[in-house]
Amino acid sequence: MRKAKLFMIIVICIFLLMGCTKTDKQLVIDDFRSLKVGMTQKEIIEKFGEPDGTGSGFYLNYYELENNTKVVLYFDGESKLTHVRYWVSEDKYTDIISNEI
Repeated sequence: MRKAKLFMIIVICIFLLMGCTKTDKQLVIDDFRSLKVGMTQKEIIEKFGEPDGTGSGFYLNYYELENNTKVVLYFDGESKLTHVRYWVSEDKYTDIISNEI
C-alpha cells in the first residue's frame, strides 16, 4: 500500500512538472520583431528555446519557422545580437533588425 501511494505521488509530480515546461509552439516571423540589437544569445535562447541550428561557431543561430522559412540571428564576438535576417529561400532574404545605418 505504501509503495502504491509513493508511486502515485511520483506520477503526479511528473505530470505537474510536464505542465511547467515550454510548449512546442511553432515560431512565426512576428515572434522575432521584439528582439533588439545588443541582446545576448542567452536572453534570446531563454525567450525562444535552443535554436534549430548554428553556423560559424557562436556567431550565427537560426530558427525554422512554421512556413519552412528561417530566421537567422547574427552575433558579434561578445555574443550580442547585431542583426536578424528572414530567409525566404537560399537567395532571398529581408533584414528584420539591423544595426547598420
